[in-house]
Amino acid sequence: MCNFSIDYTGSIDPLIKKAKEAITSNGGTFEGNGQAGHFSVKGIVGTYAAELNFINFNISKKPFLLTCGMIESQLKKYLG
Repeated sequence: MCNFSIDYTGSIDPLIKKAKEAITSNGGTFEGNGQAGHFSVKGIVGTYAAELNFINFNISKKPFLLTCGMIESQLKKYLG
């Protein structure tokens, strides 16, 4: 459905912690570590896999009116 990558520098662990806190504080679930995992929040279901300087996201389910660009933008805010 949606696939995109977000670049990062430094350690991945603080980014994963931020994402987990943002998702769970919005009523979602998050399971994973600095390598890979999955999450669900407000009708969005996805997975992630971390590489050397970027994180690949695969969104398998989303609300009809929510675009992939909107999801990518929000994830960048969570990780920013």
